[in-house]
Amino acid sequence: MKSEDSMITTTRRSYTEAFKEEAVRLVRESGHPVAQVARDLGIADHLLYRWRAEQRQAEGRGQPHQSLRAEQAELARLRRENAILKQERDFFTTCGGVLREGVAMRYRAIQAHDRRYPIRLMCRALAVSPAGYYA
Repeated sequence: MKSEDSMITTTRRSYTEAFKEEAVRLVRESGHPVAQVARDLGIADHLLYRWRAEQRQAEGRGQPHQSLRAEQAELARLRRENAILKQERDFFTTCGGVLREGVAMRYRAIQAHDRRYPIRLMCRALAVSPAGYYA
């Protein structure tokens, strides 16, 4: 059981917006590390990092971490899609007018290029079934 003497109560300090802005300005203009400026001001360095990030975001210079990850995922997806489209384009340039031909000619075109392009890509591009190719 704890005695009342061993219980330490801490109060949470609050800082004004003006103080936060001045602290962030000191970091920007002094060229000193955030930890040193925080130590000089008598505050925890994680507070100063957070205030700086909030100020950057409010100024439109920073992005929230989630949207950055979402943009990176979207960029990766678009790059994969672009690579597939390039392969399809290259395949069509080597095939000529095979789309005007019958299904049997399309399968022959796929067979002629099966070492260079993925089978599923060629079947999708020529609107034929992969199962029909393997049959």
